[in-house]
Amino acid sequence: MRKLFALIFIVLLSLWHLPLVNSFPYWFHEGAYVKYALLSPQGEDNEKTNIFEVYPPLMPPDAREKVLAIEEVSEDEPVSIFVRGHVFLTFRVVSIKNDSAKINITLELNDAWAYNRHRIGVLKLSRVLLLNRSDMMYYGENGAALGRPIFFMNPLSPPHRDELWMNVSPLVKFGISTKNLVVKNVSYSWMVDKTLHTYYRDFVSPYIYIESNRAPFFWKLPDGYISGSLHIGAVYDFDTGIMLTSVFTKASPELLSLGIVLGSDYDYRAGEKLSKLIDEEKTDREWWQPGFNLYDTNIKFPETSSTATPNTGMKYFFAVSLVCLLLTIILTWRWRRG
Repeated sequence: MRKLFALIFIVLLSLWHLPLVNSFPYWFHEGAYVKYALLSPQGEDNEKTNIFEVYPPLMPPDAREKVLAIEEVSEDEPVSIFVRGHVFLTFRVVSIKNDSAKINITLELNDAWAYNRHRIGVLKLSRVLLLNRSDMMYYGENGAALGRPIFFMNPLSPPHRDELWMNVSPLVKFGISTKNLVVKNVSYSWMVDKTLHTYYRDFVSPYIYIESNRAPFFWKLPDGYISGSLHIGAVYDFDTGIMLTSVFTKASPELLSLGIVLGSDYDYRAGEKLSKLIDEEKTDREWWQPGFNLYDTNIKFPETSSTATPNTGMKYFFAVSLVCLLLTIILTWRWRRG
């Protein structure tokens, strides 16, 4: 009987540690992609823009050459890129090998202008990062941890408080005063009982909301300074762990790898839709978040509704755990009687 109890204990312990062994979710395979959008406002309002501060030495070569072709741009100073058109951010799983995966990150800035004066047109920044499976961290060529992905997390193994999210050492190296971004809050109560609209489809709660600390950002330049704060806030699908929308996110490991030292994440179309919901007094049951919104993906989400239980691995994980617990109770009861 003791051996049986020991076996049950081992099974339960194995289930508890399963997320740590298998960090990649079920949908994570070569070719999987997710695309996010910040859509420009309706009409011809060119005053409403998203601004990205890029630093040429950190940019991918092709994009750097395109920006440096502008006479006013200096390689040693940040460039303010004003984006009047749509912004698209795409993550694609390029390959998976053993305990790592290569992720392509592409940021597309449409109708981009340097310093809001020199038209660039379409500016694409693209880079491939190595993601380690064991600790869910990106690593650079020098072996330094860059931080956790923003576009997904493992719902079976959410990050812990004070866990590194973005390593700012590349910024500090250039004289920027700031601090690492770490996980400060993991919550399941964000917009409870509200439908979240995205361009891809609607989602229902519960959601997983993860937020970092806010780190001051100060960069003294020869002719002035740039100041602000770094912060990551993201909302994830409870079933798959895929990011659905961002919340005032000014930075991420992926954006920093593209040379974005301080960015924007305001979706004007989503803002317009949210204003309409507010005017119609519907925000008690519906929501549009004006951040990076899920726009397209080839990942199949489980079919869910407000009255149905999600058909996901999470459900089966808890079901198996419950069965093992009930089995333990029954065997304990029989052992005491016999």
